[in-house]
Amino acid sequence: MTESRYLSTIICDDIRQEIGGKMSFMGVYGGDMFLAKLPALLPKLCVFAKVVTPIDNPIKMFGIKVTYGDEVLAEIEPQEIGDVAKYKASILEDKSVMVVGSAITLAPFHIAEPGKLLVHAKTESEELSAPGLAISVNEAVPPQQ
Repeated sequence: MTESRYLSTIICDDIRQEIGGKMSFMGVYGGDMFLAKLPALLPKLCVFAKVVTPIDNPIKMFGIKVTYGDEVLAEIEPQEIGDVAKYKASILEDKSVMVVGSAITLAPFHIAEPGKLLVHAKTESEELSAPGLAISVNEAVPPQQ
């Protein structure tokens, strides 16, 4: 585990809350989305963003922003976490990391031209960015239903 924070994202067609608090991600995209033509209208596009940080550098404020080109599509302004202890979640048995995350749904999602969907997280001390989703035309792809 590195000593720095990082932002991890999942971009997908839908996020569903399951019984027992688990989340299911439907239609997960890799780094690219290929469409048959543009402009295109997707009924929904979901973004799940989480920041992972060493427990000795806890997150005190958290917000996310989704952009496409120069346009801000959605934003959750940074908010104080509050009782930091309740957000301590572990991906290691020794509980050495804290994870804070949130989801944003873009519905509908209009795509006028090729570009890149980017996700940014803002904490009390920095802004983190994830690689994002490149959107382009590939005429061999069947049209979205």
